[in-house]
Amino acid sequence: MKPCNQCCEEIADGVLMCKHCKALQDSIPCIQCRELIDKGAEACDKCNAKQDKSRFCEICASAIPKAAVRCNTCGNYKNKWRRRFNVTQSMLPILTALFAVLSTMITSSALLIHRNSNTSITFTSATPDTIYVHVSNSGQSISTLRGYRLKFGDIPIENVELELADDDKRLAANVIGAMSQARLGLIVHGLTRRPGAAFDPDTAPSDKKITLEIDVDESNRSVTRHDFIRYSDVHDLVKNKL
Repeated sequence: MKPCNQCCEEIADGVLMCKHCKALQDSIPCIQCRELIDKGAEACDKCNAKQDKSRFCEICASAIPKAAVRCNTCGNYKNKWRRRFNVTQSMLPILTALFAVLSTMITSSALLIHRNSNTSITFTSATPDTIYVHVSNSGQSISTLRGYRLKFGDIPIENVELELADDDKRLAANVIGAMSQARLGLIVHGLTRRPGAAFDPDTAPSDKKITLEIDVDESNRSVTRHDFIRYSDVHDLVKNKL
């Protein structure tokens, strides 16, 4: 018998860990001959075998096979994450059920959040008389587009109302279904210079911004959606309609 190097309680000769305080002792077995050697030794002083520290359990210092998953002496995993999050076979069904419940809750929450319509607009292109826009509704209810306009900001052109193209009117394309997309044509009938303003369409800065506005009746409110158009993208339209 000998005293523990930590708590001084008596323990058997050759033990690796004190049964009272769980403190590691000063000696560990050689991985080759199993004789006790200093736990910090690089090689055994009995058989000269080089010691591989990865072959010892970090918890109880017992020698374990290099390919082993856990220690046969104390049962702890070699991998520190497995030690911290030890999942037994009996826990797997519980965890599986928990993940299934969480997945259902997340899906239900997403559907609840997006139960109303949620419409966005994006300018796509222009011809000499028509603005084309991509409309997307990511919600679970329909939305309806009601009004369309261009606002020219500091470009000296009067703001103008747009009209839905005849084909789109016939198809009621301004009603956007749940989780749906559409491409609409908006007709520009004419543009007017602001009173007293001199404006040459060919000399206007190409990076000037024009605002496209569309009024939308969402399922729970009425809003106005916006997108910005560079002047260079509608230059031909402006020149044709002034």
